Amino acid sequence: MRQLKLLPWGSLAGIAAMTMSVIWIFDYLLLLGFSQPGPLRDILLVLFNPMWAILTLTLIGVGIGALGVVLLEKVTSNIVIQGSILWALILCLAVGLVIKSLLPLPGLISVGVDRNQLVGMLVGVFWKGRRYWR
Repeated sequence: MRQLKLLPWGSLAGIAAMTMSVIWIFDYLLLLGFSQPGPLRDILLVLFNPMWAILTLTLIGVGIGALGVVLLEKVTSNIVIQGSILWALILCLAVGLVIKSLLPLPGLISVGVDRNQLVGMLVGVFWKGRRYWR
């Protein structure tokens, strides 16, 4: 329990907030692309049809997790990244997803706490942060 208290929660919450901001901007740009006729709309219609939606949302979760690790590496230089930091980042990203899903923000992707997105986020964090596992 003591190790849990010593984790840099403030920095990790900031990383999660930055990640959710980037995701919201990306989501809003997708919404703008979806509202315009053209090839981007056709691609988005294919990606978000019921046959591909689960895979698309899982891959979005992988992207969220990987983006969180990239921001953690680039923004914070005073944190020694290890497995416990990655697990704490996952928790902060999950809380960020809950908060983002509660806010009435316009967007195309329903990013929320979905099992597929959480699994994708786990895969993204530990795939991108695999050199920090030990």
